[in-house]
Amino acid sequence: MTHSLIKNQDNHVICNFCNNVCEFSLKEWCKCFICQVWYNTSQNSIQFLAVENSKMYAIHILLEENKSNIYKYYNRGSEGYDLVTSFDYLLSVTPTNLQEKLKTYLLFL
Repeated sequence: MTHSLIKNQDNHVICNFCNNVCEFSLKEWCKCFICQVWYNTSQNSIQFLAVENSKMYAIHILLEENKSNIYKYYNRGSEGYDLVTSFDYLLSVTPTNLQEKLKTYLLFL
């Protein structure tokens, strides 16, 4: 995984996993609708959302800080969340292994 967001000549974010152009959904957030991955242009970060045991989680990878966080949302669709754990390295998460990796990380908490 690169340590910065990839952009094309038009300054649009390119998905790290499928190389398609991401679409801006919110002010600084854009999304790859193919991979279901969010990119934050101001934080230079990648975010994966997943459900495990009926709870919504986010794995947030901060590329420049070389750090990863896992958050648990209070309710699915809610904006409130708690930090579950933090890592001082980049987690090797992809859209393909997301569910398996999340289960593993949560198992060791």
